[in-house]
Amino acid sequence: MNETPLIAGRYRITGLLGQGVFTDVYKADDTVLDRKVALKVLKLELSRDPRIVERFTQDARFSTELVHENIAHVLDVGVARFDAAPEAERPFVIVERVSGLTLTDLLARGALKPVEACRIAGNVLAALDVAHRRGITHQGITPNNVLISTSGTAKLSDVGLSAGVRSVAGLSVPQEAVEWRAPELASGAPADVRADLFSVGVVLFAMLTGRVPFPGGYAGVRAPMASSLNDRVPVALNLVVARALEPQPASRYATSAEFIADLATVVSAIEGPDGVAPDMPVAPFPPAVVPAPAPVQTAALAATSLAPTSQLVAERSVVDLPPTERMDSVAQTETDQLVLLFGRNAVSAGTEFEASLPQKNRQRGRLVLGLVVSLVFVIAISMVTLWVLNIKPVDFFPSSARTVPNVVGFDYTKAAAAITEAGLTPVRVDEPNAKVPLGAVIRVDPDANKEVDIGTRITLYVSSGLSEVTIPNVSGMTVEQATAELKKLGLVVGTNVTGNSATITQGMVITTTPAAGALTKTGVTVDLVVSSGQVTIPDLTGLTVDAAASILSAADISITPSLQADTACQASASGVIVTSQSVAPGDTPAGTPITLTYCAG
Repeated sequence: MNETPLIAGRYRITGLLGQGVFTDVYKADDTVLDRKVALKVLKLELSRDPRIVERFTQDARFSTELVHENIAHVLDVGVARFDAAPEAERPFVIVERVSGLTLTDLLARGALKPVEACRIAGNVLAALDVAHRRGITHQGITPNNVLISTSGTAKLSDVGLSAGVRSVAGLSVPQEAVEWRAPELASGAPADVRADLFSVGVVLFAMLTGRVPFPGGYAGVRAPMASSLNDRVPVALNLVVARALEPQPASRYATSAEFIADLATVVSAIEGPDGVAPDMPVAPFPPAVVPAPAPVQTAALAATSLAPTSQLVAERSVVDLPPTERMDSVAQTETDQLVLLFGRNAVSAGTEFEASLPQKNRQRGRLVLGLVVSLVFVIAISMVTLWVLNIKPVDFFPSSARTVPNVVGFDYTKAAAAITEAGLTPVRVDEPNAKVPLGAVIRVDPDANKEVDIGTRITLYVSSGLSEVTIPNVSGMTVEQATAELKKLGLVVGTNVTGNSATITQGMVITTTPAAGALTKTGVTVDLVVSSGQVTIPDLTGLTVDAAASILSAADISITPSLQADTACQASASGVIVTSQSVAPGDTPAGTPITLTYCAG
């Protein structure tokens, strides 16, 4: 690439830092303020689209207003020529260059201490708090854009520069970033600030365990407890991570402030009453749902979207062709009429034609004779036609048409003999059937009594009786859909039994009896278990908090509890014991929030 000595008259590129999805990132020196910066320039192919350039520039200018110690600050925005091509003028942003390493580099060394992981996650959440208050979502948080400075402070980069350009450009998410994204982003569903909080939960899980909770991306399975991979993770931190990684946005933290507050509580508990939480921000505002920002409609984009598509209309010149020469295309004289009827020899060479009296008499006689002959000829033709229509047809050649015999219900041997005797060819196809006896014909194709050519192949569908089938998986279907699926296999749908499920919506099928995958015979009755939309909460008092949380997070309940410390009662020497629960034992709607109270005095 041909580089100019100075970009925008002040920035000198000194090396390549990396390449992203839509930007190239360079090391650069700010010669005016004598400082080192990072220069991000929009890729050449994207710079040719004015909509993308408009969105990139607008987002970059808006990002300059996001000033916080945990945000890699956007310092400048501009446009410059980076290539020799005449159309190579490309927009760029100047970003604070952080001396240190990325979180990716830090994770390569293994899991972090819980307090250190909480501190870094708290820094990222503090940055998101500022962005979310301004209506900006990141939607691209990975360890690559979490920068750890030499002082240990974590800074989040690309705040406000990811989602907008990717949306306008129609860029897909890189495969390496899929593991850090919320389920709603992966499925294309609407997303808000809680998608960013999910990504922070994934990053926190990775810092605590050294691995991602969803290898290859979220696939409908809950994340394991972080303590199952690292026994140094305390119970309370387990629950914070689990709440951040809830698949349903409504069950997660609503704001960064809530998340930060719980992390601060965990750090205080880890370090004890005399410890000091390391640089943990305090929740700056009460929990509230912050809506995702509305997409920006720039003037350039609006103009582009309203401009009609130009259409090319092909014009062709019309060439008049000479008309066909016909006798009736012009007014006819008497001579012309004669020529038309009798040819050129019917007229003399003179300009006028008039017959003599004898000639006229002869012509009149000829006319009368012609009329008589024509009348006789017409009468003869009519009589012959009438005779032909009324005579009985004689079959001089045998017909090739054959009627398909009705052999439905016959034993195959007898049915095949009848088909053969009719001059047709029988073809056997066995088909399971619970109602027609073994070996009997169920139906024929073509249908019985239909006329076909001699030798036509007639398919005889013969009952093979009851056959083995595999019970299909109808979980998550409506009762009507499940019934249709079972009947297609020759199974009979029995009774509907209500059951509890944490994941199946009320009214949908949970499972079947016999269970899916079981081998059975056609005609067997299959019962359906239909979701009540509820789960059964057991009595958790007297259990340790860890044991109670494990029970609630199991697949049949799937609820992440909140913890509440009761300092009025003495903590037990045998562990952190649950003294009360906010939801009484018994059936309750799936996903109901539960708070467990334990002694902490």
